[in-house]
Amino acid sequence: MFVSIKGLVTKVGGLMTHGAVIAGEYGLPAVIGVESATKLINDGQRIRVNGTEGYVEILILKRKLQNCILNIED
Repeated sequence: MFVSIKGLVTKVGGLMTHGAVIAGEYGLPAVIGVESATKLINDGQRIRVNGTEGYVEILILKRKLQNCILNIED
């Protein structure tokens, strides 16, 4: 699984948990212990993981946003 991912966010854990250790070994950014992760991040949703600063951004595709703006103006 870790071969196909670009970053890791977990709901529970600490610096020495399995996910954190493996992410470090693979050089993947990781944010561990985000209690609301499973409520705020949907399956397949694009996110940006900043392991250095310890935060996660939920990304909105510009194409979808532009379509929403166009529909509002019509």
